Amino acid sequence: MRVRPCQKVFRTSDGKEVVLRGEYSLQPVSDASRILLNLYPFVLFLSLSLGGLAAYLYSRTSSQRIKDISSSTRQMTSLLPDVSCQVKGHDEIADLAQDINHLYANLLTSMEALRLENEKVAESEREKAEFLRMTSHELKTPITSMMGMIDRMIYGVGDFKDRDKYLTEVPRNIGRTIRLSPVYPSHFKNWK
Repeated sequence: MRVRPCQKVFRTSDGKEVVLRGEYSLQPVSDASRILLNLYPFVLFLSLSLGGLAAYLYSRTSSQRIKDISSSTRQMTSLLPDVSCQVKGHDEIADLAQDINHLYANLLTSMEALRLENEKVAESEREKAEFLRMTSHELKTPITSMMGMIDRMIYGVGDFKDRDKYLTEVPRNIGRTIRLSPVYPSHFKNWK
């Protein structure tokens, strides 16, 4: 065991000199170093164990949050409006859940807009079909009348034996039919 002497001289207020002497051993420091060196493996093991446990718990929590987001996105495939990802925390996983919620809300909004547009197109198609049906009916009546007149003129039936008289009515009927048409060519304007 090594001992180190130590001495300090002080003066009192009345001028007397006082000497303070002491000795201390270096043994406790070397013993402490040796004890710490023996404890390092245990401290290292404890630190690694606590770090591993913390990492395991964090990964389990993160994995569960990711599984919850995955489950919510699978439910979103049904396109129900009340499905959303739970946003927990302020990390990257929470940002991902929030981004998925915004994306899903935009998808539902776009789908609703498309549905409304499809309804407008279907209504337009119904109106177009109704117009064509009405136009077809309006065109068939005078055409049938003209066909009857022409057949009677060809076969000389009844009043139509005098076909020259009724030939003037055919252009008039054709003119009325053409004016009913959505396309009204300019060279038919003179037909009455």
